[in-house]
Amino acid sequence: MDFYDLKNAVTCLKKIIPGAVIQYCNNNEAKELSIVLLNRNLSDSFHTLIIDCGKLTSGVFYELTSAHKNTSSGLARSFSKKLHGANIVSVNMPYPDRVVTVELQLKEWPSNRELWLEFCGINSNVSLIDGSNNEILECLTKFPESLEDRPVRMPGRRFQSFWDTRKKGVKPLEDLIDSTEQITQVLQQDAPRKFLLNNYAPITPTLADKLLQSLDQPGSDKLQSIIARFMNASELTDASANEALSYLNKVSTERQDKKRHIHFTTSKRRLLKVLDTALNRINRSKSKLHSDLDQLPDPDIARRKADLLAMNFHLIKSGMSQIQLPDVLETGSPSCLIQLDPAKTPQKNLDALYKKAGKIARSVPKINKRLQQLDQESHMLSEMMQKLHQAEHDDTLNHIADQLRNAGLLTAQSTKASTKAMLSKKPYHRFVTKDGFQIYVGRNAVENAMLSFQDASPHDFWLHAKGYQGAHVILKNPGKLTEAPTNAITYAARLAVYYSKARNEKRIPVIVTQKKNVRAASGKNPGLARVFRHKTLTVDSL
Repeated sequence: MDFYDLKNAVTCLKKIIPGAVIQYCNNNEAKELSIVLLNRNLSDSFHTLIIDCGKLTSGVFYELTSAHKNTSSGLARSFSKKLHGANIVSVNMPYPDRVVTVELQLKEWPSNRELWLEFCGINSNVSLIDGSNNEILECLTKFPESLEDRPVRMPGRRFQSFWDTRKKGVKPLEDLIDSTEQITQVLQQDAPRKFLLNNYAPITPTLADKLLQSLDQPGSDKLQSIIARFMNASELTDASANEALSYLNKVSTERQDKKRHIHFTTSKRRLLKVLDTALNRINRSKSKLHSDLDQLPDPDIARRKADLLAMNFHLIKSGMSQIQLPDVLETGSPSCLIQLDPAKTPQKNLDALYKKAGKIARSVPKINKRLQQLDQESHMLSEMMQKLHQAEHDDTLNHIADQLRNAGLLTAQSTKASTKAMLSKKPYHRFVTKDGFQIYVGRNAVENAMLSFQDASPHDFWLHAKGYQGAHVILKNPGKLTEAPTNAITYAARLAVYYSKARNEKRIPVIVTQKKNVRAASGKNPGLARVFRHKTLTVDSL
């Protein structure tokens, strides 16, 4: 979404945001902050205002029900404390600044708060300001490194708009439309893109690129039509709230389509990299096997040397390093020189020759069989790569990903996801009780430490066979129950016994507590834990 599309979106938001009450904030992604609003004049359902700080976009509405609400986390916690319950008074975009301001009000506040969204290119600042003294209460800074004199947004400092420092000497965009000749002169100066960004407002990098590209197009009216399309874009000044929502839904759909396209392209690129790596590895293996095959002696010659030495065994003396024997096994062949180990006895030299001949004879078919397998794998991967290049839908990518996963070429480490999202893909043993409770069991000391001290939540139930070495067992507790159901906790306890040194014993006590009562023990050995409060449940193994 470019600046002028954003301007239209803000115009729509003015019609439906005023009077909305902020319920909470949520940091959905690393660069995205969402504010959940409730506007009873529009509907009783919740709406989310998405502020994406990684792209030039804001004011995208999603309709939510109360069941979809999430708890705030990360940076959003700090925003939430300062925004919760605030009433949105107005939404503005001061012209010609690339800034959106949201005025907030709450009875308990001594003065109004202002939410400033400053846009530049593909980055932005989101700052919460105390209107009485311009103090920064909270901020999320994503300005690009290429901009000079960029502000440092730190809570507690005084706020100064980045664009206030750039207003002086910046010409309005309308000056560009005076004449094509003037435009051409401006754009043909040194570093025209930087010149546009520094001297005309409000020009975004996207618009600057389009202006520069238009110079290579035939027709003198191209540049003016591009500028006019941005300047005269409909602001929906007479649109109703429903029409404004329809426009925002369209923007939202385009945004989601773009995200899906980016996800598809990224996934396709990742799978192509996996296939390319696998094919390169196969080619290296084939090259090495061919080299080994070329260096191997002829198995028939090796066997004939051993047979000649056996026929002339009486001629071998201890300490000999070589012996010249006539080749009586093949008529017309010259005499055969056989190398011996002087440190070995004649019998051991003969045994070594037969052993070497047998090893050579066995190696050749093994290498040929392995080369045949590698050829089949290479052919299969080449076909998959061809299908992947032609893929246009996620279903094709998912099918190829499943094939690679089954072949062991695609693992959880080759995907980029957060630790919590990867929990179900971690190499733990995983079980599900009849009641639907999930159970995770560590398979070694490292996994025990990862499971207990990284992935488990404080309210999850933690189990371990008392007095025995064994696995850490986590019974997931998303409902934050104080007591787990009897069937679920008994099944988890029996798993703790089964995956311990007490597997073959009977009536073993099992420690049962919540993860918040477990701490990592000091020391270099991973997986060691200290338990502060617990109960004991005696069970048999599975």
